[in-house]
Amino acid sequence: MRLRRPRATSLVPVLLVGLLFLPAIAGAVEIVPADDAHVEIGSTGTNGAKEFLAVKNGKFITYIRVNLAQLPAGVTSDNVSQAKLKLFVNKVNTSGSFGVRYVLPGAWTEGGINANNAPGFSPALVDPPLQTVSAAGTFNEYIVIDVTSMVKDWLNGTVANNGFGLTPQGTVDIEFDSKEKTATSHDPRLEVTLVSFGPAGPTGDTGPTGPTGETGPTGPTGETGPTGPTGEIGGTGPTGETGPTGPTGETGPTGPTGETGPTGPTGETGPTGPTGETGPTGPTGEMGPTGPTGQAGATGETGAIGPTGPTGSMGLPGGTGPTGPTGSTGLLGASQIIPDPTPAVDSSLNQGDILLSTSSCPSEKALLGGGYQMVGGSGGGAIASGDWAKVTTRRNYASAADTWTTEVFVNSGLGGTLTVTAYVVCAQ
Repeated sequence: MRLRRPRATSLVPVLLVGLLFLPAIAGAVEIVPADDAHVEIGSTGTNGAKEFLAVKNGKFITYIRVNLAQLPAGVTSDNVSQAKLKLFVNKVNTSGSFGVRYVLPGAWTEGGINANNAPGFSPALVDPPLQTVSAAGTFNEYIVIDVTSMVKDWLNGTVANNGFGLTPQGTVDIEFDSKEKTATSHDPRLEVTLVSFGPAGPTGDTGPTGPTGETGPTGPTGETGPTGPTGEIGGTGPTGETGPTGPTGETGPTGPTGETGPTGPTGETGPTGPTGETGPTGPTGEMGPTGPTGQAGATGETGAIGPTGPTGSMGLPGGTGPTGPTGSTGLLGASQIIPDPTPAVDSSLNQGDILLSTSSCPSEKALLGGGYQMVGGSGGGAIASGDWAKVTTRRNYASAADTWTTEVFVNSGLGGTLTVTAYVVCAQ
């Protein structure tokens, strides 16, 4: 759950006391489901550990339940500005529509729900409009569904919160990420926007100063400003100390060579004298002018990519995007529950007896699911509480495209009367 509230800044102690009585600014709360699973029609298998939630006509129905106790204490339906159910579409096998329904009262968990024990859906209450999913428009991204009226009904007690039901319409076949798909964290979420949900509390203590961030790159040098006016000439300062003796100046040019005198007679060659010591190295000549710049060499190979730097902190959430165009209205979802008009009744209850009850949707109605009701008593008398273990539900399934069948078996004889009534949930 993430609750975002602007921090109040204390101006002076007296002003802070006055601020404690002002209403709090609006905030948003995100709630991850407590349970989510899909049910396969006609199967007793469970799918709560799967990483996806399936919605497919005649095959899969999805259940999602959220715990509204994660909202701030004291929140009522009047504090809810908007509620949105966010679902991540990870697969679209067949484009189509689905409905978001109230789930009827009945205990269920994601680890235990299956086609035999799944609660039905309420047809008498107003639900959100049908949602359309297509491979081109919504694949691999979130869809957002306005469920404000449903959340308000749960908060004010008009309807018991037993979760959302996602029911298929037509030939749709789609999958959403479940909360078990931890690799992507695209779990379903209920986002509730609240207003005026209580007085603002006092400003909390200032947290510790975070670590100093790395120094950013040096910005470009700004343009040189205009020269300021020349200041007045100051007084003559005191004479400074005599500086050190400067370096010896360069040797002056050699004077002109005198005329050569006449050559004297050649004397006898004297003995070779000893080699004299090497004289001191003469002064280094002045540096010659810089030669022309050579042509640029070929560009070297690109060096290896350095290691990836640390991930920066998450930025502030972006603003809510504009609302998209309203989709065309699809077919209505499940809105009719039809019981077996001739329930199976057994007043003898002998060992080996089988009670068989069926119920069918009208020819123009699609079968969405079904269930049964088993009642003891009347006629031959009530069934003792200890005798119910002698009765077993052998099958409870969709026996045809439009028919639901329930079969109950009597393991051993017992007294009383037993009535079994199967029912179907049909699309309107």
